[in-house]
Amino acid sequence: MLRLAVVVLGLLFWAMPLGAQEPEAAELFRESAEAYRAGEFARAVELLEQAYAIEPAPVLQYNLARALEGMGDLDGAIAAYERYLEAEPDTRDRGAIEARLVTLRQQRADRDALEEERRRATEPVVVAEPEPVAPPPPERSPSVVPWVLVGVGVATAGAGVVTGVLSASAHDDAVGAPNHAEAVDAVDREERLALITNVLFATGGAIALAGLVWGLIDLLGSGDEGSVALRVGPGGFTLRGAF
Repeated sequence: MLRLAVVVLGLLFWAMPLGAQEPEAAELFRESAEAYRAGEFARAVELLEQAYAIEPAPVLQYNLARALEGMGDLDGAIAAYERYLEAEPDTRDRGAIEARLVTLRQQRADRDALEEERRRATEPVVVAEPEPVAPPPPERSPSVVPWVLVGVGVATAGAGVVTGVLSASAHDDAVGAPNHAEAVDAVDREERLALITNVLFATGGAIALAGLVWGLIDLLGSGDEGSVALRVGPGGFTLRGAF
């Protein structure tokens, strides 16, 4: 019913003559009405715009809105209807025109939403590249160096055993020496061998212990990054490690 009322209203407006003082505008108005009835909406728009340029009658904006609506130009039709209501705020058909504007604006919103949906559907899908994952660090195999140190320490201590045996033999020689000179010589040899034995035992034990501790730490931390170092200094051996 609303659309029928608007159509009837449009035909009535098209039947309204323009001012007699502008015959050229009136002729353009008549030709636009014929074009509109023939369904030539683009031609009607062109003629109405020419007529409005000659005589800016508000009714031409209404007829222009009708022709633009027939073309499917929702934006242009809405703008022309709004210009007509602005020029004729007290028109008796204002309610029907405002209702038509509500319908056209909803159609425009639906059209824009559909176009946006189509645009998004045609946009290429961007697949984010996965972030590179750093490979796990290679497992560290236990080192043989600490066990070599254990062997060196044991060998050094073993040499101390040999010198200890020799020191004991020198002691026996000193006890059984036939004269004082040979006894003194045997005691000196015993003391030198005893000193060497003590040094070998201490050094070999320290090296073997350091190598053993190093080896145990290395075995326990072979799957993790870490470092163990043996430092030899004037005061002995220092084992340093981080894991």
